[in-house]
Amino acid sequence: MSKKSSRLRAVLPGALAALYIQTHSSTWPSPRNPTAAMATNRTLPIYTEELAKVATRPGSWQCPALNGGRSLDDDDGEVFAFVHVYKTAGTTMRNFSSELAYSCRRTWILLVKCTGVLPSSIRSRGEWEPCMVKVVVDGRGRDEDKDNANSHLGKMSNPRIEESVDIFGGHFRLGTGDYVGGVRYIVFLRDPIERYVSGILYQNKVRRRVESLERVVNRIKERIANARENDRYWDKSLDYLLTPAQRDSKTNGTSSSTVAMPSSGAEAWAMLAIENLLKYNVIVGMSERMPKSLAILRHVFLPRRENVPEENTRAAEAESVFEKFGNLTSDAHHANKSEKNNVSTSAVIVELAKDEKHVLRMEEFVKYERMITDFAWTMHDLQYDCVIRGGGAGGGGGGSQIN
Repeated sequence: MSKKSSRLRAVLPGALAALYIQTHSSTWPSPRNPTAAMATNRTLPIYTEELAKVATRPGSWQCPALNGGRSLDDDDGEVFAFVHVYKTAGTTMRNFSSELAYSCRRTWILLVKCTGVLPSSIRSRGEWEPCMVKVVVDGRGRDEDKDNANSHLGKMSNPRIEESVDIFGGHFRLGTGDYVGGVRYIVFLRDPIERYVSGILYQNKVRRRVESLERVVNRIKERIANARENDRYWDKSLDYLLTPAQRDSKTNGTSSSTVAMPSSGAEAWAMLAIENLLKYNVIVGMSERMPKSLAILRHVFLPRRENVPEENTRAAEAESVFEKFGNLTSDAHHANKSEKNNVSTSAVIVELAKDEKHVLRMEEFVKYERMITDFAWTMHDLQYDCVIRGGGAGGGGGGSQIN
């Protein structure tokens, strides 16, 4: 073993060191081994196969076009909420949810400006403030009025969900639907290094900033070095994985930041996010594993293929949605690249990974995000295993939390 390899193994978790040594000349070590030991003084909760079975149980409603025209009023009121964590194939999943709802004769609503939703407003029967409804796809009314999509925008409220919403999604927090009842949460996550770099490139695109690959790499190094000099860590996923009430406690009346407080506090908030993933027993997708992630969702939303008559032409419509999005490449899900200078997430990561000192600093910077992501990987793997073995718990039942 080389001196460099020995030095890396001494300071990096074993799986990460092995991956870095193997691939540092071409790419960042990603995705991380979900079973690798984490640098934490706290005991991580245990996610079990039994919990995975509950999380992946068939929905109390499945596509009515596929199961004999089941009545919309005969579904126990179960609602699905897609929590769009920043830079985790969210645009893909928004489009997927929209097309799935339409093919299943269900209603999809996309929310915006909702990560700062007031706890008092979601407890009330009034409008969720400051959330706005950006898109409505009314699959329920498609057979009567095919031009009804994107009508009835405005505000979201608990009564609106109870009366007419089957799936809603967007940038909001776990627990936003706590006072509706029967909400099941879907969360996608992604390697934190990729998410961070992708976010930088996305902001360049939004601001129409054109930078060379060298400039992007140097700016990322500068930002991370400054954060670590001040003992700060990246914590962007907490904008979505802490509940509205927890968010109020964290910010304590101040604006949210993309870097967290020093390590003891950062670790505590990361642990709380992990506990929320467990408490809500969310359906977990990983953007690096889109086909497997959609296999989990197919088990939830569609009946088994052998239970669908061959002459049911509507079945093909819903199946095609899963095939379409399951067959997209990873690049299609994460299309952050400047059209003018071809600076992509992968190109930036290749350059960053060449700097051994920076690799160590950046891994330290994202270590609590990685702790959350690694726990999500464990949930995802167990959920997928349950689905391919046909182990999802029987349909029906709701409730947002595990008590």
